[in-house]
Formats: sequence, C-alpha cells, structure tokens
Amino acid sequence: MATSWQLSGSYFENCNCDVVCPCLVSTNAQLTSKPTQGVCDVALVFHIDKGNYGDVRL
Repeated sequence: MATSWQLSGSYFENCNCDVVCPCLVSTNAQLTSKPTQGVCDVALVFHIDKGNYGDVRL
C-alpha cells in the first residue's frame, strides 16, 4: 500500500534559456531537448506552506 501525501506551496524556477525553456515544454520526452544557451543552468526553489507524508507533517 502506498503512503498518502499532500503538499501546498510555491514553486519557482529560472534558467539561462530563452523564454519558455525547451527542456520542459518540448514535445520530446521531458528534459531531453537541448537548451537554447549551451548548457542548462537552472535554479529551483520550493516553499512548502503545509503538507503531510503519511503521519509526518511537512
């Protein structure tokens, strides 16, 4: 049986590609397209406001 989980919060990402990064929105398999600026340099931020993983509060 799988552990139930839930999250709510904010997610932010920024990379060095042109607007709308092809790494994420391409019709190819996700994360297999080449970036527009050589290599993909990316920053990801997750802020969890509330959530749980089973009985563990996040």
